Amino acid sequence: MHDTLLVVFTGILAFAVLAQSILFFLLYKIIRQLTVQVDGLSKDLLKHVGRVSAKVEDTLATITSVAEVVKPVVQRLNESAEIVHGRILDLNDFLAEVTDKARLEVTELQEAVHDVIQRAQEAINMLRDNLLTPIRQINAITMAIRAAMDVLFRKRKKPSSRSSMEDDLFL
Repeated sequence: MHDTLLVVFTGILAFAVLAQSILFFLLYKIIRQLTVQVDGLSKDLLKHVGRVSAKVEDTLATITSVAEVVKPVVQRLNESAEIVHGRILDLNDFLAEVTDKARLEVTELQEAVHDVIQRAQEAINMLRDNLLTPIRQINAITMAIRAAMDVLFRKRKKPSSRSSMEDDLFL
């Protein structure tokens, strides 16, 4: 029985080794085919990468040449922007100074106008006091003289409310 088991076991083992060898051979074939396909794909990929890298190099060369041309323009624009910025700051300072001076001038002008108006009012009051009061007094005196003349020459008039007002003004 041991012999039969040994023969069966040896047969199974031989079959397993044969199956394993066949599988290894098939794996070898599949790996070989994959290697061929990967080599083919890598060659295609290298061709495409070569084309793309050539185009990228051309584009990079073009961009570099454009950048070299644009670089002085950018520098000039930066310089111009700095000059314009400086001028704007100067203009802003100038406008602030002018505004401050204008405010001071307007304040002084308002004070001057206020003083002129005040002096004009004082002058009007002085004229009224110094001219109108004597004129009223002279008018009252002339009316008194006229009334006295009327009394002297016997032209008596009836006293009216107007004459009493004038008498009050005289006093």
